[in-house]
Amino acid sequence: MLKISIIVPVYNVSDYVLRCVDSVISQTYPYIECLLIDDCSPDNSMELVKDRLQSYRGSIDFKIICHEANRGLSEARNTGINNATGDYLYFLDSDDEITCDCIETLVNLCQNQEEMAIGDFKVDGGALDIHIKIEKPLYSNKDIFNSYISRFWYEMAWNKLVRKDFILKNDLFFYPNLIQEDALWSFQVASKLKSLNFTNKETYIYHVREGSLYTTYNLKRANDMSILLNEIVETSLTLPYNVSNYIITFAMWSVDHGYYKIFSPLSQKQLFYNFVKKIKAIVNKYPMYDLNEEAKKRFAIINQPLLCNIYYKYKHYKIINIIFHRIIFKFLFK
Repeated sequence: MLKISIIVPVYNVSDYVLRCVDSVISQTYPYIECLLIDDCSPDNSMELVKDRLQSYRGSIDFKIICHEANRGLSEARNTGINNATGDYLYFLDSDDEITCDCIETLVNLCQNQEEMAIGDFKVDGGALDIHIKIEKPLYSNKDIFNSYISRFWYEMAWNKLVRKDFILKNDLFFYPNLIQEDALWSFQVASKLKSLNFTNKETYIYHVREGSLYTTYNLKRANDMSILLNEIVETSLTLPYNVSNYIITFAMWSVDHGYYKIFSPLSQKQLFYNFVKKIKAIVNKYPMYDLNEEAKKRFAIINQPLLCNIYYKYKHYKIINIIFHRIIFKFLFK
């Protein structure tokens, strides 16, 4: 029987952590170790966990690993990877929970030693329309990678059962101290995977809450977006596939988030202009070709930071949109 290591970073989640731990305790699959990574939480999260586990007498092997100082989600997951003894790893966020048959369901998808198995998920408290759109198991890197950049499966690291030896062989650790690290990790995983199985069954419950990284935007996030994009471009340069459209889409997503969630609320237009210049420099490291029409427009606007600033500032006016889409974009791509 396969042994599964569930990795749970714990930091400032006293209102939710017992829900998470109880969902692990309720698993129908018996061969599990659960690594709880204490990332020096300032609240009583770990005290609650320890109290709950004192009376636990089941088959799951719970282990608490303590950091000496707060190191963040990526490093907590990396600590879990380095200390796991299972055949497969499973990442679970401490403010979420899993269904009682989650691990058993995913293990059943790994009868041929697949490198990864993923399940679908339920969202509580928000909307996230990026569910699994794969139609059959995939057994070639080209098919798996194309399915990922086509957004046929989600970027979050959780709810994925992944072989530990695959992670170690390809050095697929999480980038330290980076917001949105899941997007980089999953991209790099997809660039190496040669076997992927899935189920459309919901095996994970994702709770969206105020104050989580998903809902927090600040200047560090803007800087992290540029780091994230740069790492994706650097990885793409090593691949035998054309990643042009994906890079442009990701870059434009960064610009969108930068404007609407960070710089515009702060009334920092000059910072936004400099941010676009940085995104432009990163994007132009990659030799763009075979861009689709939408990507061509996005590439044009990224390559003109001043026009980009004007476009975002005034694009809610219909006439500005018409001018850009019918004249300026066409002129820039002559």
